[in-house]
Order: sequence, then structure tokens, then C-alpha cells
Amino acid sequence: MKIPLSAVIHATIGAAVVSAVVLASAQPAHDKPAMPNPPTPPAMPSMPAMPGAGAGVGAGAHGEPGAHGAVGANPKPDTGAAGQVNPALNEVDPAKAMQEWMTLSSPGKAHEKLKAMEGSYKTTTRVWMQPGGQPMESQGKATFKMILGGRFLQQDFEGQMMGMPQMGLGLLGYDNHRKQFMGVWCDTFATTMYTMAGGLSKDGKSITMFGQMDEPSTKEIGKIVKWVTREQDKDTFFFEAWEVQYGEPFMVMQVRYDRAK
Repeated sequence: MKIPLSAVIHATIGAAVVSAVVLASAQPAHDKPAMPNPPTPPAMPSMPAMPGAGAGVGAGAHGEPGAHGAVGANPKPDTGAAGQVNPALNEVDPAKAMQEWMTLSSPGKAHEKLKAMEGSYKTTTRVWMQPGGQPMESQGKATFKMILGGRFLQQDFEGQMMGMPQMGLGLLGYDNHRKQFMGVWCDTFATTMYTMAGGLSKDGKSITMFGQMDEPSTKEIGKIVKWVTREQDKDTFFFEAWEVQYGEPFMVMQVRYDRAK
């Protein structure tokens, strides 16, 4: 099974976002321009949330997203008559609601763990075009810093992919309300903004993230992809990008992050 070139290129989107979570420890709907006759994205499997430190979204035995981690699983909007007020608002105590909002909007323990990721890293990226083939290898660097009052971790990434320079920007945060990590990523290889969500394993040493990507070479819209990050020690971790939609899961890319000394 040979992986389309664009799949390998776009697989890099997870590295900058997912990589921060393991050592530091859904995607809202967005308007998109109309697309001509897009194929229907595959249904996401639903699994119970996995328990884990600071994680509200779990992965099943085979890495399926948890119930709240399904990509595109957003709350159903209210469809009442025009001008009709949501009846649930009548039960809301304004003072209590304000206190709850202040609590949910304040950085917590998960954000303190994200802050521990601040610093500079050297990266080594290995890419496989097909299972069992020889990987292409390239070097890069990444810098992490907390922004917006310690609520989000920003990553600035510089590297190469197939001899071409790549610059990327990632944001990672922890949603106190949904109790899950949420990320966004964009780079110089696409005009797309990618979102993803995921949770920690039971031992807190690895994290599985799911998101969607488009595959121009095969005309696919919303293909499900998986990213796994696993910790080696406090200064070293690995990021893996997996093709999971067809047949046996296949690791397309691995990035090693080493804290700069």
C-alpha cells in the first residue's frame, strides 16, 4: 500500500500540536466554503472515555476516540421558533453561573503541566512512503511558550519535508468544561486549519489524538487520521502519525523531540 504524497505532507500537522501533551500533561464547528459534491466522511466509532490523569477523552483498545473525542461530535443546536428562549435558561442562577464561568475560564492543573513544556527542542523527522520502505529523515526545531494568561501553549516549528522548508504554528489547550485537550495547527504546506482532540492512556505515558484531513490526490474529504505521542523521559518523546482508515494501521511518520541543552 503506497501512501499518497500529500498524505505524508499533511501528516506533519499533528507533530506540533500533539507533541506537547504527554510531557505537559474537539473540535468546534466552523463555517467552510461550499465544496462540489464532497463524499460523506466515514462514521466515527464511539467508545467509553478512558480514565487518565487530566484527560476526559479516552481511546479504546484499538485507539478509537472516546465518546466526547469523536471529531465533529458537536452539540445539536437549538431549533426552536424564532425568538424563543431556551427553557433551560429559566433554571439558571445568574450568580452561580458567573462563578462557574470564572472557574472554568481559569487555568488549572492541566495548564500548569502544559507550562512545563516551555522551552526549545531539536526534532528529527522520519517519513515512510510505504510499509517496510526506507524512511526519509530531516532535522528541525521547535519552541514552546504559554500565551493568553497561561491558558494555551503555542508552538513555533521550523523544519524540512522532502527538501522543502516548512514553518508551522500550533496551539494546545485544555478545555475545563469538556475536560479534554484540544489543538489547532496550520503551516506553510496547506491553507487549512486543522483541529484535533484526544486523551491520555491509563498510565499517562501516551496520548491518542484524532482529527480529519482532506486528501486532494484521492479527492477524499474528512478522512480520519490518528496521532500517538509517547514519552521516553522528561526531555525526550516521540510523535507518530498513523493511517487508520484502510486495512491494517500504518505509521506514516515519526518525529523525535529532544529538549535543547
